[in-house]
Amino acid sequence: MVIVDTPPPYDDQRIEEMRLKRIVQRMDREKEQIRFEEAMLKKKKKKRMQVTTPSAKKYYQVPTDETGAPIMPISLRGLTIISLGRIVPSKKKFHAKRYIWPAGFKSARVYCSMTNLSARCEYVSEIIEGETEPRFIVTCFEDQAKPIIIEASTPSGAWAQVGKRINDLKEELTGN
Repeated sequence: MVIVDTPPPYDDQRIEEMRLKRIVQRMDREKEQIRFEEAMLKKKKKKRMQVTTPSAKKYYQVPTDETGAPIMPISLRGLTIISLGRIVPSKKKFHAKRYIWPAGFKSARVYCSMTNLSARCEYVSEIIEGETEPRFIVTCFEDQAKPIIIEASTPSGAWAQVGKRINDLKEELTGN
């Protein structure tokens, strides 16, 4: 006579318990995967933007190529840097105690139109190399065929002219 061990018969309750146990295990694995993915996203965010103290300046990680040079264009909070330009150490007016104005620097941003208050348009700012000093040019591309070009000896001077034209337009339309 041969005795064979046979597993106990499965009843419906035991089958249901096993099914529920597998579902709970699967849910636990999915929760763990979600936690892992959230942790990876937090790591990526920390790498992109780091806030330091006490000055609380924001630093952004800029994508670079294999040589370490930044990949252009660079977009930062509404500003697109098209070209970083080049440093001109031989000309004293291209740098000051607090600033460096690299020749060939070019950036773009969207701002209020100088001819239509309800519109916004692209402005390109650039620094060009003059004989002895940098020239700051802001070009409004509201009308691609006839861009408005403003030139000044300082960056704030060029943008002040843009602001003045917008304010003059507001006064003209509102009568104030």
